Amino acid sequence: MGTVIRSLTALLFCAFVTLHAAPPAALVVEDDTVPQGYDLYGEYEVHSIIRVSSAKSRSVPLRNTVYKVYSNGQKLRLYQEGLGSVFHSYEIYRADGISDQDDNGNISIKPGLQARLITDNLVKQISVTQQKLTITQFPPLSDTVVITYAKLAQ
Repeated sequence: MGTVIRSLTALLFCAFVTLHAAPPAALVVEDDTVPQGYDLYGEYEVHSIIRVSSAKSRSVPLRNTVYKVYSNGQKLRLYQEGLGSVFHSYEIYRADGISDQDDNGNISIKPGLQARLITDNLVKQISVTQQKLTITQFPPLSDTVVITYAKLAQ
């Protein structure tokens, strides 16, 4: 299992490093309203954060974190509730669905978006459906991958 996690982590990291750089990680907008030209995709409450390092995973303590996701069809904006108008901007690279595996191991495609954010120091990938948000972070000089899981806020 550890070899599989390391191989998957290395493969994903290599794939993202070869992609073009995205805009700067944090930008500031004028207010907290819906950004012009964007639609609210959903609000998601974080339910777990996992750190995977050296083929071992551990849970990270949770804070009450809610993300609001907006899309204009080409980019996603991710706002963290309580931080005002600061957001991260992700470039959408796949809009035709997200692969999802059920408890029995069956894979299906669910409607959703995949986007990426590449800065000098970090690669982040987002998968978002109407029910789930997953953020995977790949630090450049570390074997640690951080995966954040969130569900649609009720």
